[in-house]
This record gives sequence, C-alpha cells and structure tokens, in this order.
Amino acid sequence: LCADELVLRLAAPGTVKSVTWLARDPALSNVAALAEAMPVNRGLAEDVVPLAPDLVIAGAYTTRTAVSLLRRLKIPVLELDVPRTVDEALTQITTVATAIGRPENGVQLIREIKDGLSQLESVWSTEAPPIAAIYQPNGLTIGQGSLVNDLLRRAGLRNLAIERRIDNYGALPLEWLLLAQPDLLIVNTAGDVGHA
Repeated sequence: LCADELVLRLAAPGTVKSVTWLARDPALSNVAALAEAMPVNRGLAEDVVPLAPDLVIAGAYTTRTAVSLLRRLKIPVLELDVPRTVDEALTQITTVATAIGRPENGVQLIREIKDGLSQLESVWSTEAPPIAAIYQPNGLTIGQGSLVNDLLRRAGLRNLAIERRIDNYGALPLEWLLLAQPDLLIVNTAGDVGHA
C-alpha cells in the first residue's frame, strides 16, 4: 500500500500499469481516488508478468515467492522497507522518484511534507509534553522504532506505548489505556463501519 501511494503520487499520468487492490480501498488508502481507474493486482507474479512492466516497486513484505520469480524473469524490482523515521521516509521518496524518472516530483513532495512538519513544532507548547495513545483495532498500538512514533515526537507528544515499553507494533491492553488516561487518543477512523 505504501509503495502504491508513492508511485501514484510521483509517477507521470498514464505510466502506472497496476496497483495492489489495497490502493482502491478508501478505508485503508490515502490514494483511493487516484487508484480508482487503475488495474489492480494481488501482489502475485501472475498478475504482474503479463503487464510487462519496466519496473516493479514492491514492499519488503510482498510475497517472497512473487519477488523471486519476477527477478528470475529479469523484471527489475525495487523493494521498499518500512521507514522507521521521517528521514527514512523522505529518502525513500527520493529513491522511488529517481527510479521512475521523476526526481522533480520527489523534490516537490518532500518540500510539501517538510512544510507540513514545520507546523508541528509549535502545536504543543506546554512544559510537560502531553501523552498520546494510539489505539488500533484488537488493541494494537505503535511504539519505538516506528514512523508514527517519530511523528508523535516531532509534534511534541509522548507516546504511551514507549512509556509502557512497547516496541514497534504491539498490544496495548484496554485496562492499561484506561489507567493511563492519555491526553490524546488516536484511533482509526470508522467511517465505513455499519451502525446499530
């Protein structure tokens, strides 16, 4: 999904041959509108090979079998790891923009992100930084070693997951959340969930 978003934001119109089915899901994707008219794939080699792509951009957690087969068929593959910091994410934007021949689009996107990040620095001006809790379905939270934690830190927030010694993705029991009484609770949107 992250690779889809980068490619759709950076590529020249008409050059993207396919995106994963996830890119079209508005509950998951920031680029669902851009992906609406795109052919979709499920990350399988049999979906990708017939398209004869010049380059496949895949996430590090894409099926290993598919990536291996694409490489054996001499189809160039650029694999992207999950960035753990803003700086890693910005480097990844440059890498993808360069790989698809659109470095100027990468520079523009990085400029927009940096402009947005510069506004974070003045959001919280209290002496004791507020505590934020990320609470996802099934009690998942995001802690140390994640892009989300880097963004919270840049916004002047303390991450409850760090205070509870939770690394990257981990479980945050509801009881801990209730006892901690965080200043800010960050949850997934529920716009697509039915109501009783």
